[in-house]
Amino acid sequence: MDPVRPLRYVVAVADELSFGRAARRLGIAQPTLSRAVRAFEDAHGVVLFDRTTRTVEPTAALRAAIDHWRTAIAEADRALAAARGETGGVVRVGYVLGVANGILPDAVRAARDRNLTLELTHLSVDEQVTALRQRRIDLALLRLPADVVTTALIVVPLHTDELVLSVPADHPLASAPEPVPGAALRDEPIVFWPRSMAVSLYDAISDQWLRRHGFPLRIVAETRDTTALLAMVAGGLGSTLVTASTAASITRSGVVHKRLADPPATTVAAVHRRAPDAATLAALAAFRTAAADYG
Repeated sequence: MDPVRPLRYVVAVADELSFGRAARRLGIAQPTLSRAVRAFEDAHGVVLFDRTTRTVEPTAALRAAIDHWRTAIAEADRALAAARGETGGVVRVGYVLGVANGILPDAVRAARDRNLTLELTHLSVDEQVTALRQRRIDLALLRLPADVVTTALIVVPLHTDELVLSVPADHPLASAPEPVPGAALRDEPIVFWPRSMAVSLYDAISDQWLRRHGFPLRIVAETRDTTALLAMVAGGLGSTLVTASTAASITRSGVVHKRLADPPATTVAAVHRRAPDAATLAALAAFRTAAADYG
C-alpha cells in the first residue's frame, strides 16, 4: 500500500489542472481519482480545488500546502527505497530542452548504474530555479549563463558545448571547408529560439557573436522546439546555430552541420540546494560521469 497515495493524487491534479489528464498520468480511471480526492478533502475538512464544468483551479489552502506535500512524497519514496535495501533513491531533475540531446541520456544510464531513479521534468530556466527553491525538484540541469546567482543554490559546471552552424543541404556553405568563418553569416537569415526561453543565455550568445564577428545575427523566425528549428533549416527558411551535442545526436535529412571558426559556446551546469541529500549527490556524480564523455 502506498502511504502517500492521496497526496500523489492531489499533486497530480494540481500539476495537470485537469482530473482527466491527471488520471491518465496516474494510470487510473477519472471517477476513481475524483472520488479519492473528494474523500481526502472531506476527511480533512478542507477544499483543495475550485471546480467548474470546464476548469479545475487550486484553492489558497492547496497552494499553502502543496510544496510540503511534494516534499513528503519525495521523502516517502526515499524511505521506502531504504526500507527495501535500495541504496539509491528517487531524484527529481528539471532540465531545459537544449540538454536533452546532450548528456541527459548518458546521465540517466549512469544514475541507473547507481540504483537511482531520475524523475525528469522539462522546465524553463526560471521555472527550474523556482522549483528548486520550492523543493519541487532536487537538481536542475541548464545552460549558463543563467539567473541562478543566490546563496541558496550551488552551481556545478559540467562541460562546455560549442555552437555549430546548421545549413540547408543545398546551401553554398554546406560544401564549404571547415571551420566556416563567422563573416560568412553576414546577412544570412537565421532561425533561432526565442529570447524568452533563456534571457541570459540568449543575450550571452548574441553578445559573443557580435564581439567576435562585428555584426549581429539576422534572426528571421523563432521556435521553441529543436526538431522544428531543424525542419525550418531543411525547408530553406534559414540557417541556425545549435550546440555540438545536439548536432551529434539529431540527424535531419536536408541539414548539414558545419564547425565554425571562433564559435560561441555555452556551459552545461547542474544546480542544487545547499546541503543536498545523499541521493542528490549520487545523481550529481552521475551527471559528472556523463559529462566526462564530452570533454
